[in-house]
Parts: sequence; C-alpha cells; structure tokens
Amino acid sequence: MLQRLCSAFVLSALLFTAAPVLADTVSHAEANIQFFVPDTWSQEQDGATLTISAPDNSMSLIFWVVDVEELEDVGAAIDEALDEIMTQVDHGEVEETKINGFQAFYVDGTGLLEGHSAEWQAAVLLADKPLVMLALGLEGTFEHFDDDLQRLLKSIRRAR
Repeated sequence: MLQRLCSAFVLSALLFTAAPVLADTVSHAEANIQFFVPDTWSQEQDGATLTISAPDNSMSLIFWVVDVEELEDVGAAIDEALDEIMTQVDHGEVEETKINGFQAFYVDGTGLLEGHSAEWQAAVLLADKPLVMLALGLEGTFEHFDDDLQRLLKSIRRAR
C-alpha cells in the first residue's frame, strides 16, 4: 500500500500530464464521502487511492483509506509515506478537530521535495472508514491555491 501511495504521488506530483477531468464533485466510495474538485485540477484513480493535482502540478492531494486498528498506526503510515517522498521532514503536533461534522486529526509540516522547499498537510477523517488526506506542495502553493483548497474542504460530506 505504501509503495503504491508513494508511486502515485511521485507520478502525479512530478510527471502527471493528463488533461483535467471536468467534474465538480468526486466521491471516494470506500470512505463514503464526496467533495468538490475544481475543474482545472486533474484527477487520477489508482485502486482506492485518488490523487488530485493542481493545474501547474505544484501541488497534489492524495486520498486513501487505511485499514488500521489504532490511529497511531495511521500516523506511522503518514510518517513513513512522507519519508519516502521527502527529505528533512519536520512536523508539528497532531491536533484533533472537526471537518464538516467528521471527527478528524490534523498535522502539517515542511520538508524538501527533490531538493525544493515544500509544505505538507495531513488529516485523517473518521468517515465510514478512516480516510487519509495528504496535501503536498512546493513552498507557497498552499497560499496560491487557498481558495480552491478552502472550497474543497468546505464541500466534504457523506456520499448519498
């Protein structure tokens, strides 16, 4: 799973060149959620892993369900994934929060992606199955795409 996640991120963040999929709302069936994706962002589904990339490929959001018994195991999986993708990974403290009524755990940090300063944010959304949402971007991209990211986050809800 981790190998597939890392491969999906590297391909989408660094090499992804597919044309954008024109869709307002996408679903993650395993987690039973849906959310808005800007039509200028590209999407790639690889099994249960969904990767969404910014129009200029400077940022990717990766969504995948984890099958774990303990939330600590999710944190370890995120750390392991980041160590495979980035170097000099640093992160803050995990915070418990709510995202549109879902209990969630959030952490963010920085690192180097292919030698470039990068930022990342991760949340574990306790939906029907725990859903990891990992956003990675070159330094400054979170600010640049803030409107798109806020719209996506505010739109997360249970699929019907």
